[in-house]
Amino acid sequence: MNEFYALLTGLLLRLGIPILLTGGLAYLLGRLDARWQQEAMQNKNPAPQIAQIPCWEQKGCPPEQVQDCPAARSTEPCWQVFRHNNGSLEQKCLDCQVFSSASVLAKS
Repeated sequence: MNEFYALLTGLLLRLGIPILLTGGLAYLLGRLDARWQQEAMQNKNPAPQIAQIPCWEQKGCPPEQVQDCPAARSTEPCWQVFRHNNGSLEQKCLDCQVFSSASVLAKS
């Protein structure tokens, strides 16, 4: 009978402890994931509002330059107006702060 208890104790130690540790770790990781998701929902960036401000206002262009600018007469983002036929962008667009801050929001 003592051998049975020794065998049962050995199985519990060999199998039970790793199972309990794995379950505990899965529980803690689930709580951590829920906390990260909650933080992500609270920290949503109001970036779409930035995209609604015209580039000439963000850059502070003078009115004379805005009148001659084709991007001011377009509903597309300014870098889409200046895109070449082969799809590449002008260097001035690539270096522009308006493009670099809003390029993630652009829809292709």
